[in-house]
Amino acid sequence: MKTYRHGIVIVGFLVLMCVTGCKSTNPLEAVRLNQQAQIYYREGYIDQAMSLLQKSVDYDYENSSSHYWLGQCYEQKNNAVKAIFEYEVAVRFSPSMELAQMALISALYRQDRIDESVQAAKVFCKNRYGLACDIINIAKDFAEKGMDHQAVLLYKRAQEVEPDNAVPSIALADFYKAKGQSKMEVSSLTEAFMIDPYYPDLAYRLGVLGQRVDIPEQPLIEPLPRYMYDMP
Repeated sequence: MKTYRHGIVIVGFLVLMCVTGCKSTNPLEAVRLNQQAQIYYREGYIDQAMSLLQKSVDYDYENSSSHYWLGQCYEQKNNAVKAIFEYEVAVRFSPSMELAQMALISALYRQDRIDESVQAAKVFCKNRYGLACDIINIAKDFAEKGMDHQAVLLYKRAQEVEPDNAVPSIALADFYKAKGQSKMEVSSLTEAFMIDPYYPDLAYRLGVLGQRVDIPEQPLIEPLPRYMYDMP
């Protein structure tokens, strides 16, 4: 009876292996193949890179980096549908993977899937923290590609992560200025002024746009207590 049960276990294991394609999981080998593939990709050997990356995901399907680079390869092959699929898989396994998220947003936009691109940008913003200046740079990159809705989302995210910093609002004002949207420019500059009325040239810019602002007097710096001067 014991031998019979062991036989059932072994048969069950073999069936499971066949169902899963008889593939073994080896994350370390997946990483090695991924790194090798990136070298081929950068040297322009796209087919070789794709072959290595396919093997990489066979060893570890949850390797987001391999899916991202497969997406890059498919873009080189002008296969946008497969590229988008690989980016989506990469983001699914690693929602905070910035390269994959940005690639997905841009690829969807290039395929005129605008609503999906904007939605992907919203997800990106939800998971994007860090310095406002880094987020502003991403927003500028989107703006240069004509991705205005996505750019505005990133500018506003920069405002959210550093609410006491006037720079994100000024950057958004610059974006609106470039688009000839003076009302939105004024609105963003006003937000910046409320955060930091002493920011260089900010009051002047508002004045040029016909907005009168009063710069508050800077508070006097109180002298240090006497005992502080006597410290050695």
